[in-house]
Amino acid sequence: MKPKIQNIEEIKLIGMSINHSLSDNKTIELWQKFMPRKKEMSLLKNSWNYAIQQYDVQLKMQDFTFDTKFEIWAAVEMNSFENIPSGMNSLVIPAGQYAMFIHKGNAQTFPKSMAYIMNKWLPESEYKLDERAHFQIMKDEYLGENNPNSEEEIWIPVI
Repeated sequence: MKPKIQNIEEIKLIGMSINHSLSDNKTIELWQKFMPRKKEMSLLKNSWNYAIQQYDVQLKMQDFTFDTKFEIWAAVEMNSFENIPSGMNSLVIPAGQYAMFIHKGNAQTFPKSMAYIMNKWLPESEYKLDERAHFQIMKDEYLGENNPNSEEEIWIPVI
């Protein structure tokens, strides 16, 4: 896995969020609530789905455990924040530099990709982890969580 280092413009998102930990994983529950409501949004910039993770700015990734609480989002990119549906919120991912990786495989292999990025690539690279949100984008190549041919982009904030 070799990343592309890219500077991105800010991203406007609307979605739903929840606090959880890996030991109390509520990701599926969040997406099951969000996906039926996606059709309520107008002014979508594209059809992609965004999974966002926001960590406490004081958290050092080497201290991250299965019980560490963090906020996750299920969201879509918007052209503007007009007409936010009830029960949803807006989020802006600020402009900045990111390392973008492609994860190929089903959801069960995703932790292996993240372990490589955080434990091998990042420490051996010239980059340091930034405090901005981490996110994944599920575009047309995303074929579902159980499909071994599925692809999603992993975006890690770096400086």
